[in-house]
Amino acid sequence: MINHRPVRFLKSGIAAILLLSTTTFNVFSNEGIVVQGSSTVSSRLFVPFKAVIEEKSGQKLAVTSSKSSAGLIALLEGQAQIAMMSSPLEEEIPNVKKILPAGDFASLKAFEIGRTRAAFAIHSKNTTKPVSMAQLRDILTGKITNWKDVGGPDMPIRLVVVRQGGGVLSTVEAQMNGGKDIDVPNMIKVNNGSQVIKVVQQEEGALGIAQLGLVTEAKLPELGTEKPIEQRLFLITKNTPAASLQKVIEAAREVASRELR
Repeated sequence: MINHRPVRFLKSGIAAILLLSTTTFNVFSNEGIVVQGSSTVSSRLFVPFKAVIEEKSGQKLAVTSSKSSAGLIALLEGQAQIAMMSSPLEEEIPNVKKILPAGDFASLKAFEIGRTRAAFAIHSKNTTKPVSMAQLRDILTGKITNWKDVGGPDMPIRLVVVRQGGGVLSTVEAQMNGGKDIDVPNMIKVNNGSQVIKVVQQEEGALGIAQLGLVTEAKLPELGTEKPIEQRLFLITKNTPAASLQKVIEAAREVASRELR
């Protein structure tokens, strides 16, 4: 007698795969286009202007704010259709490869949608005047460790940053430290940008590398710099984006050109 169990197993396996594919599709269909990643892109663009972007693109959006690296991982793993990033793709891929070494990075397509700038938040009692780019670089590389060395109060500088994977930090590292990780004594590492703000509010010697929107919202003073450190904002897709995704990218770019400063 022929044993038909393998055939039935094969059929049930195919059915399971089809069900899983259908389920994934339905999740995206019910929620709309899933957009995940950079809190900078989210807070500056997708949260305040979500309704406008949806109207212009004709697409429903489900937006999750996290970090640039988290958005990229979600995209590569099929949990999002668009990743938000606040640093160039080539700067963030090395961070993500440490977590997802087998990711299909060759399939990623980056679309710049706008620009903003990084902010250096200080405590409200810190009276330090603007610094030169050379002085800022010395602070970020640990050569200057006390505010008095840049004309401020006599207290240690406590650099506050988001742990690896934040777009703001990646941008600052690329422009001020040759792409190398910033790692100085007494540095405080937190999980997200909101925590950077909380630490700066409490620690008088803190210097927080943060997104401009959060610093402005918290009404924290900024350490003035000789020139701004510009952040480029991107949306990332896998392969050439479908028409629906392209509409979202175009709508986001149009809104960013009008609203971002």
